[in-house]
Amino acid sequence: MRATAEKIIEKHRANDGKAGNDANKERELQSIDTLMGNAKKIADFLAEHEPRMGQGERPKEVQSNIVDPESAKINTGNHGTFQGYVGIAAADALNQIIIHAEAYGMGQEQSTLVPTIESIEENLSLDLSTSGTVITADTGYSSEANMKYLFDKGVNAIVPDNLFRIRDPNFKI
Repeated sequence: MRATAEKIIEKHRANDGKAGNDANKERELQSIDTLMGNAKKIADFLAEHEPRMGQGERPKEVQSNIVDPESAKINTGNHGTFQGYVGIAAADALNQIIIHAEAYGMGQEQSTLVPTIESIEENLSLDLSTSGTVITADTGYSSEANMKYLFDKGVNAIVPDNLFRIRDPNFKI
């Protein structure tokens, strides 16, 4: 942004003293002010905030948003991306009540399984490894790290992997 503003300023210096269109000059001056203001906002934001790292085997920096720095870019599949949160809810199947709900500023559900399990245990004062509870989750929660966590903790869970439909003859056409 600063580079663009500097180019406009150089163009103005080259045109100083020449007869020209004052309307264009006003628009360009407004553009310079806007670009420099935006560059300052970004510089201030970067100075005040540490980079957020994503979750996973090879964590990458999460793109930040100046207006809502805790949100994340979320891929919607065929419909592009948006800046926001992933809403996660866990319900008791027998009583049909929500036992945990939270919004996470992460683009993928995979990294929310562990904090969700821990919150359920805390909210219900329950040890899921000894309670006989069966946790079910969709393929969005399937990852090697999550499977290892569930196995090591002794939680009885059903979480299909991303390729289960290819192997299941019920899904073949």
